[in-house]
Amino acid sequence: MPSMHESQWLIFGVFFILFSVVAFSRLYYSHLLSERIQAYIATRYLKQLIRKELALYHPYSIITLVLFSTCVGLVVVKAIEIYQPVFIYKTGFFSSIFYVSVITLGWIVARAYLLKIVQFILSVDFGQTENRYRTIIFNQVCGYAVLPIIFIAYFVNGQLQYTLVCVSIALLTVNYAYRIIQSAVTAVNYSANKIYLFLYLCTLEIVPLIWVLTEING
Repeated sequence: MPSMHESQWLIFGVFFILFSVVAFSRLYYSHLLSERIQAYIATRYLKQLIRKELALYHPYSIITLVLFSTCVGLVVVKAIEIYQPVFIYKTGFFSSIFYVSVITLGWIVARAYLLKIVQFILSVDFGQTENRYRTIIFNQVCGYAVLPIIFIAYFVNGQLQYTLVCVSIALLTVNYAYRIIQSAVTAVNYSANKIYLFLYLCTLEIVPLIWVLTEING
């Protein structure tokens, strides 16, 4: 197990890579970020991106979703370290970050493809295309917002660290809730069946969240 000094340098290395990824994406895909921010704010811009046929396997999508997933891992593990350190001692600090990041990325990708499969099986949209795009775009934008905050949180102590972790959690929660609300509004606008909407929310939104919280508490 690395010492405290070594751990700080390893964490710094992780953040250096993340900020390098941000710089690379801003340099080579600068126009894509502004498009996604617009799509985050207004549905009409989201529909414009849909017409461009955004691909999950596009390099920018992969880079930014890995960025977001890693940020989630960093936030969750730092929060657990503050509130329930026993979990970290059992799993290992960097192993915990890796596990949470991989689970988050896997859930995003699986959810996007599952929505596409459901749309294909039912042969109707019900707003699934918009929801699939929100799964990608909303998390891309959120990753950019969370990264600098959690970076500072890892290199300060005391009340400031606690506050920054809380702000990071709040941003992730607001992003999650905002996406669910937008998805529900879209389904209602498409006159989706209420039973289908209920099953969608339970299966793809609520149950995974409850499972994660149960694993952490357990």
